[in-house]
Amino acid sequence: MGQGFINKKIPRLLRTLILIVSILLLAAGIYEVFFNFSLWSSMMSNQDPDLAVNMWPINSYKVNLAYATKMCLLWVIVAFFSTMTFKSSLESENP
Repeated sequence: MGQGFINKKIPRLLRTLILIVSILLLAAGIYEVFFNFSLWSSMMSNQDPDLAVNMWPINSYKVNLAYATKMCLLWVIVAFFSTMTFKSSLESENP
């Protein structure tokens, strides 16, 4: 199914929009990973790293930073592959 499937089934304008959204999601994901690692490292001085929780902005929603960092890293990987797929799809097509 590969790139030929993307070229034949999805219009060029839609692929361009998906590429732009993928790039924005990639940038936001990279920011989140760095933010989580910096927050995680600052909390490691006070407690066990696996029990570090982000309680901001509401104390009732506690997010484990180990889990959040892994999910954001997954987000970055998916956005990266999406960006590369749609970028190569647009480059391989004759304008």
